[in-house]
Amino acid sequence: MKLKNMMEKDGGTLSWSEEYHVEFELEKTALICLSRKCIPSTKSPNKTIPAPQQPITICNHTIQPSRSHKFLGIIIDKDLNFREQAVHALAKGTKYTMACMRMVRTTRGIHGRLMKRLFEGVIIPKMLYTADIWCTGLILHKACYRATLRMASLPEQHPLNKGIKLAYNDYPLKLEKINPVRHYQKWELDVTMHIAEESKAVQVEDNLANEDLQAYSDGLMVDRGIGGATVLMRGEEVVGSKKFYLGSNHVHMVYEAKLVGIILVVQLLKEGGGHVGIKGNEEADEHAKRAAQGEMSGPRELPKSLTVKKNEIHMLPYSKSVLKQYFYTKIRLEATAIIKKSP
Repeated sequence: MKLKNMMEKDGGTLSWSEEYHVEFELEKTALICLSRKCIPSTKSPNKTIPAPQQPITICNHTIQPSRSHKFLGIIIDKDLNFREQAVHALAKGTKYTMACMRMVRTTRGIHGRLMKRLFEGVIIPKMLYTADIWCTGLILHKACYRATLRMASLPEQHPLNKGIKLAYNDYPLKLEKINPVRHYQKWELDVTMHIAEESKAVQVEDNLANEDLQAYSDGLMVDRGIGGATVLMRGEEVVGSKKFYLGSNHVHMVYEAKLVGIILVVQLLKEGGGHVGIKGNEEADEHAKRAAQGEMSGPRELPKSLTVKKNEIHMLPYSKSVLKQYFYTKIRLEATAIIKKSP
């Protein structure tokens, strides 16, 4: 190996150490093979395992490869993702933060202004020591964006909500507000649900259904647009239909459109009628495609939950999950571009 030859050859590292009376502690020497190469597992053919790394012997001293090693205060791992370093930094920061909380007490505690200086001068530097190496700008952006979404989605009654509204202009106000859901211990769902186990069973159950009115709903994404729709049928005749356009797939997901379809089903069943059309599940799919392309029922035809005052259509708030997923995809693309440009 090149490393072994560099250490043991004439005029090499060991010869230099003897000449200048500098001794290498081979017992403290660590070997890390920086590789993410994987091979098929012998136990599970469908799985892969990290490729085995060979030890190195220098001056009759065998050094076994290790997954990680701490060097100059940084934990370097074989995959170079610095996951262990991040966990170590988080644990250290949590320890210091808890110590600060014990010092900042309403009685006999240090002043908040002094604690702020201590936090900024001691805790943050210790947490982010050599962060320019193991914590790239993209990782910091990811953490900041995740924290921003968490604060922006707080419910109206949360004590931080007012301050967030003052700190931001318009963006958090368009984001969905996530309220904590609490149910009584003996709470049970008051509707009956049934989901067919196989796709073939769906068709069989649909043919066996003998209800006078049958509702079909769907939610789709077409050309980066999200829409939901529902149709109400009596036999082979469509007696009602409704469509709702949610917006771009950058701020909404198909799951929301499917929920909107269920809301429209309830509204159709209340009205119990409408206009004449075509057939069941395929018709709902066709209406959902048209809704995803921007077609929408009139404000007077939509339920109150999807409209506001003066019969104006209420645009749904942005989805936190979609915004996070879109930003993470953007981060991955930026990281890939950086890796391609790196030497």
